[in-house]
Amino acid sequence: MKILFHILHPAHVHFFKDAVRVLNENGHDIRIIVRDKDITLYLLNKYGFNFEILGRKYKKKIEIITETFSTIWKVFFYIKKYKPDLILSIGGLLNVIPARLQGRMALYFTDHEPTITNSISNIFANNVITPDCFYRDFGRKQIRYPGYHELAYLHPNRFTPDKSVLKLLNIAENEKYVIMRFVSWDATHDNGQKGFSEEMKLKA
Repeated sequence: MKILFHILHPAHVHFFKDAVRVLNENGHDIRIIVRDKDITLYLLNKYGFNFEILGRKYKKKIEIITETFSTIWKVFFYIKKYKPDLILSIGGLLNVIPARLQGRMALYFTDHEPTITNSISNIFANNVITPDCFYRDFGRKQIRYPGYHELAYLHPNRFTPDKSVLKLLNIAENEKYVIMRFVSWDATHDNGQKGFSEEMKLKA
């Protein structure tokens, strides 16, 4: 079986890495196309994956719109050349349209509720796969699973914590600690949302 993975974000590398390995080991023909964003290429190289870059992340709205249509065009011709039996991604907009136009099967995963791209992607996708805690109902195309995206790479069968990291951070083995991660809120699914104020961050 010929399977195409489209990686758009560093987290998607972690999400798909074990699936790519297992499918490779079982003799499937795997290809990876990627958007150059943050440390995505570093992670793919670290895991020893071959890939082809089809685009990169932009921040200005006009650049995002241009890049979206450009990538859909590039994916269309990649699918035409490779002729995959299945296309997989997190978020489907860039893949499901060119896949449907060529009669190819495209599935996408999502755990983001308030995105307009989901509504558009569902028109073209064969299926959308979500955690069972997902509130939105996408109808007959939706496949729910009992879990979270993060379990794809943090499940005990797949992940062994490296305790040496605690020493690096000067944290005792049984000490309780919290990791807080702040983002720029400039992703398309962050539109209309905002994070903590500086005061709230310091209080937390």
